[in-house]
Amino acid sequence: MMAKIKLGGKRDDQPEENIIQKSRRLAAESQGTEKFVEEEPISLPADSPLSKLRIIPIERIRPGRYQTRMREENDPEDELRQQIAADLETHETLEHVFIVSIDPDDSSFYNLKRGGHRRLTFASEFGAKQVWIWIDEYNQEDMARGTYFENNGRKNLTTVEEGEFFLRVQEDKEWTQTEIAQRFKVAGGQPHVARAMKAASYPNDIKQMLFQDPDRGERAAEKLAQLEALGPEEAKKLRAPLITAFLSKDPKEKLSTDGIQIAVDYLLNGTPSDAVEKPEKLEVQVVKRVGYARSASKTFDRYIRELGDERPSQLDRLELEQLQKHLQEILSR
Repeated sequence: MMAKIKLGGKRDDQPEENIIQKSRRLAAESQGTEKFVEEEPISLPADSPLSKLRIIPIERIRPGRYQTRMREENDPEDELRQQIAADLETHETLEHVFIVSIDPDDSSFYNLKRGGHRRLTFASEFGAKQVWIWIDEYNQEDMARGTYFENNGRKNLTTVEEGEFFLRVQEDKEWTQTEIAQRFKVAGGQPHVARAMKAASYPNDIKQMLFQDPDRGERAAEKLAQLEALGPEEAKKLRAPLITAFLSKDPKEKLSTDGIQIAVDYLLNGTPSDAVEKPEKLEVQVVKRVGYARSASKTFDRYIRELGDERPSQLDRLELEQLQKHLQEILSR
């Protein structure tokens, strides 16, 4: 016995619609009819291209294993965002077909195979309930390649996101870093793959720092990761004020990469002299001052090299005596 459905709605136990069923339902709805009709059974050849086309609830598409982008830019002026908003104002369903594969971990879900992550995000944001999909066969390498190129085609992944992608590919395919660089045409080759994988292996607090300041962050991240030698919990506690100062927008509070190195060396090795008591808490301002002192020391080293074995001139002596006076006054406090 054929099931009865009301045009304009779907029963919970009704199977997914194919393109022919969808077209007939929308055509009937456009006439404003509310009567019940008999749904004609539709048979499609198994090898028909239309058999791969479906309309499904949008929540049944989820990110695949190789989608490592963690943050999306929320720009209201985004051209694609505006296009989708206009599309959904006119049509019940987004006028786009997503290429997907059945999720290998749960066959009730689908993974995007050849891009479309932003489009799907925007459609969901604007309240789309269902979308068109074309079901393609699952191929691990194709899925990885499609996701990687789609991500970098619009806005490059961060170093951490890229590293997470490389780590997953290496775990699944057992490829070397060189093979990964070649197969995904990675700009920078194997050295870039190695650098990104290293960034993705850092603790979460360091990775969050890299998200916020990727340009300055890589060298600082390498130094901050050394604190793991003190244990994960202790390292995280000691890093917190250093990361805050490193990311600060206030020039008076901002800590440089050299300052990070000074702080890490101090926390790991203590003071160079046992006569100086190590404080319980390392103040950021102290680190900044030590950085200035080291910079001055480096400048003085250059002066010494320039002077060599020569006898200091009268002008040299005047400056050196003034410097000595300042140092003695500071050390006498």
